[in-house]
Amino acid sequence: MNDATSGYELLLRRPAPPPETIPLLKRAWDARRTEDWLLNGTWPEGRSAPGEHLTAAGTDRGGRWAVHDGERLRAADCEWLRHITEVQAVRRTWWRTHWQSWPPRAGQTREPREVRIALDCDPDSPVQMFQLYVALADDQMPLGAPELRTFHPDADTEMPTEAAVVIETNPAAADLLEWLAWLLFDGRRSAAR
Repeated sequence: MNDATSGYELLLRRPAPPPETIPLLKRAWDARRTEDWLLNGTWPEGRSAPGEHLTAAGTDRGGRWAVHDGERLRAADCEWLRHITEVQAVRRTWWRTHWQSWPPRAGQTREPREVRIALDCDPDSPVQMFQLYVALADDQMPLGAPELRTFHPDADTEMPTEAAVVIETNPAAADLLEWLAWLLFDGRRSAAR
């Protein structure tokens, strides 16, 4: 591995993700780097330094390998890696099939669909304070990048209200959040890149 950059330098650049999301994002960051190495033999730009979860990588007679959370993984393990990353990152999802525009727009023939993904940033909290909102295309696959949102400070988090405050993040964090969202859709984006 090349130690040219800090393992999380790009992830933590300004505007950085909220501090409460950092442990979850570091885990996902390392899982994505592990997958890129095992499937493609590449490291995403600036992401080659060891991290907390991806601690070693190399090649041997069996091909590429990586040590992620103490497990020595190969390319055949990437589906499991995506699954376990999804389980550790996503607490809950909501699918919205119809939006009701207000006021209704003349000539509106279809309504966009979306999925809301509650990130499991604090397993001890009953409230999922950070959520990804992802628009869905006609094929029920994500359409564009997700938005990271949270609640207004005075929102009643006991009610199933919308997380309406959009949180801006740097490009590396935004790309990672998109990768996380795609895990719910069988990881097609990650396998294709």
